[in-house]
Amino acid sequence: MGIVGEANVTMYIQGLCIHHRVKVVRHLQNDLLLGCDWLIANRVTLDYNHGFVSIADELIRIPMLFYKKDQWLVSAIESVCIPAFSESIVRVRCPHSLNNKTVLMEALPSFKMGPFLLARSLSKIKNGESICKVMNCFDQALVLRKGVKMAYMESLRDIGFM
Repeated sequence: MGIVGEANVTMYIQGLCIHHRVKVVRHLQNDLLLGCDWLIANRVTLDYNHGFVSIADELIRIPMLFYKKDQWLVSAIESVCIPAFSESIVRVRCPHSLNNKTVLMEALPSFKMGPFLLARSLSKIKNGESICKVMNCFDQALVLRKGVKMAYMESLRDIGFM
């Protein structure tokens, strides 16, 4: 990785404001990589037994995301304003490889901890799209931004039914 510069960034993680100087590189596959210097400076604990990341000596706890081979992420196709205390049907982008298949769609742990609720559903994928029912639990209208990763999908062959 060739470093092309440095920048001061401010990260907001569940209300906690963290300032850090970062190195900038081109063509990184991830939006952000947090190095050991950041983990140590912010007293981060990775608890694999319970599936949580804690920051600032457990001031904040965030669930870890564990992806299995046959899981795919779902993101909002467009920004949607959801009125206070209401539900909305939101169009989501899905992998084209799942076209004409039915999948189980479930909210990402990080999405569950936000202001919205997402209904678990069996969803049919058509032309790389499907829909999710999203609820705004707050007393003010909120915007669900385009591209926000909301859920993961699993193929039905990997799910046991009773």
